[in-house]
Formats: sequence, structure tokens, C-alpha cells
Amino acid sequence: MSKFLSGRVSVTTFVPAITPPDITEFRKMLRRHGFRPLDPTDQRDESAGWVDPFLSFEAKEFANCYFRDYYLFSLRIDRYQFSAAQLRPLLEELTHEYKTQNKVEFVSGHQKKELREEAVRRARSRSLPKTTIVETAWNLGDNRLLFFSQSKTMIETFQRLFEQTFNATLQPVSLADEMARLGRKQKFTSLLGDIWPDIVVSLEEEAEPEEEER
Repeated sequence: MSKFLSGRVSVTTFVPAITPPDITEFRKMLRRHGFRPLDPTDQRDESAGWVDPFLSFEAKEFANCYFRDYYLFSLRIDRYQFSAAQLRPLLEELTHEYKTQNKVEFVSGHQKKELREEAVRRARSRSLPKTTIVETAWNLGDNRLLFFSQSKTMIETFQRLFEQTFNATLQPVSLADEMARLGRKQKFTSLLGDIWPDIVVSLEEEAEPEEEER
């Protein structure tokens, strides 16, 4: 279920160096950088792109991206990533088969690399990539963009893809500055509530240190 509809979320605020395009152009821009699924035989380990805010598989129509004074869209990242423990059984099996078939006791460094690559290919064919989806709301009235994550890695990916999509940079705004601009914490929560009434933002923990200093 989308974080827009339920659950607690954290948020990072940006000011785009561009005014929001009209809805037709906006959808066209998203479509150019829409999410493309990873295939097990794909050379890429990761795929990142935009998807519909409520249909995380949809990256062509973006039918749900306009709501009142907001553009809504989501960043989806699929990644194949395997730990050493996950690859170990496959690698040991492949190594055993190689030694048996070639009647050797030792495996060269070059061959070990090839066997590991084959182990990764087999692992990919037997599993799905890890999927991460983060929602975004672009307020058309005050040109503030809300990205519902505070993960450094996710923010970096989001900024890079946004700049590629809209040919414009993003200026981060601190939570304290945003709350000061809005006046009160409740007012900030109300802003997000304009999108959907069920949304709850975990601002209390982030704001607490600042309140104690006052």
C-alpha cells in the first residue's frame, strides 16, 4: 500500500529551480524516465525510475499523478544484491562441478571470478530484485517538493533522477526551516493531510531537539 494512504513517514523538503510544467508536459517528462523492470539476464544490477503514485508497476500513463494542488509520483528502485552467504552454496557447487569435470584440485583466480559471475547469474534467475518505492508530492502553489524519505542513498538517487528528468536542480530545505515557514508543526502535518487525510508524518522525534533548545 502506498505511504500516501497509511503509515508513518519521514519527509525531506526541496525547492526545485523550476516552476512546475503543465500536466501534459509533466507526464511526458516522467514517461521518458519511467521505471523499467530488471531482467535476470540484464547487465544492470539496478534500475531506477518513476512510477504512478498508486500503481507501482505503471510507468506510462501516470493517471493518478494530479491531485488538487499537487503533482504526485513515486521513485521505484529495483536492485539485485546478494550477500556472500547467499552465493556460497551456488559457488561451492559450481566449484565442485568444475573440479570434477576438469579433474583438477585447484581453481585459478581467473576461473574463480568466472564461477562467481555464474553464481550471481543463477541467483538472479531464481529470485526477484529488492524493490524500494518512495512517494513524492510537488506542491504547485508554493513550489515545494516533498520526498517521503530521509535516507541519504535514496535522496541522492532521487536528486539525480529529478535533475535528469526536469533539467533543474533541487535545493534541500531543512525540516526546521520548513516548519518555521509554516508556523507550527500541526500546520505542516495539515499540509500533508491535504493530499490524503490518513497520512501521518513522524515529525515529533525530528523536531524534539530543537524544541528543547528553546
